[in-house]
Amino acid sequence: MSEQMKERVLSLLKNYSETDRKICALRYELEHPVRVSEQEMLEAMVFCHGENTGGTSGHVNYDKTHQIAVSFRQKAEEANREIVQRIIGELYPMEREHDRLRHFISLLDSRQAAVIRMTYIEHITVERIAEVLEVTDKTVQKIKKQGIENLCELYELTDPIRG
Repeated sequence: MSEQMKERVLSLLKNYSETDRKICALRYELEHPVRVSEQEMLEAMVFCHGENTGGTSGHVNYDKTHQIAVSFRQKAEEANREIVQRIIGELYPMEREHDRLRHFISLLDSRQAAVIRMTYIEHITVERIAEVLEVTDKTVQKIKKQGIENLCELYELTDPIRG
């Protein structure tokens, strides 16, 4: 097990909760995108027409306004697509790595998986884990160390495959 891999695995474990929050926030933004309706765009353009442009207040050239509105709608749709693509570009790799970590934890010995989950995901103290498992604090530390080593082995095994 390389020191670099150990640092990577520990970083993934220590940042688990923060990554989970980021994934939830990005997922929400992806599922609830902000959209400007065509009607809102037209109303905004009609409202702004003539103000600070030297135009005549109250006089609207419908054809020109309509062309501008269509253009703005297309720009808004393009911007919305770009935002969605940026969210997807950040969200999906984060989710894949998060899922990969959870999957690798599930492949550990049951006690190692329990200690890793309780320590890094549930943020339970070593003392409390020892009580729950009815072992000593030192045994919890040993199980955790073995679990981390096994996670490192799984990452080292699969990283060459992933490129």
